[in-house]
Amino acid sequence: MSEFKNITSQEELDAKARVAREREKYNDYEELKTKVAEFETKEATYQSTIEGLKTEKNELSSQLESVNGELNQTRLQTAKQRIATEYGLPLDLAERLQGDDEEGFKADAERLASYIKPSQPTPPLKSNEPAISDSKEASWAEMARNLINTGD
Repeated sequence: MSEFKNITSQEELDAKARVAREREKYNDYEELKTKVAEFETKEATYQSTIEGLKTEKNELSSQLESVNGELNQTRLQTAKQRIATEYGLPLDLAERLQGDDEEGFKADAERLASYIKPSQPTPPLKSNEPAISDSKEASWAEMARNLINTGD
């Protein structure tokens, strides 16, 4: 250790006062260090919370996009079925309608409907009818033919 020296000059006394003033400035240094540590801990907590919220936002955003896509598909599907029914197309052909929107579906349905004619059952040909051998049955059949042909 160094030897103790007595203060003999005014300069040395002033230095002592200066050191005391400097120490007084930094008296609350430990308190400030603990506050900084607390703030850093809080900041880390807030940063992790922010990151968690960003992740959750991204997940919810992707879910929203997915649900909106499904809703769009459902709306288009419903429009296809409605338009197919409107133009007299079978519902099986509703899936085959092409277009980006209802106007496109209508144009395609119109085009398809022009190819499909409503099917009406064709009556059987007379030549295909079986011959009636019973005279009683033959007279009834003749009467029915006469009723159809007279058309009052």
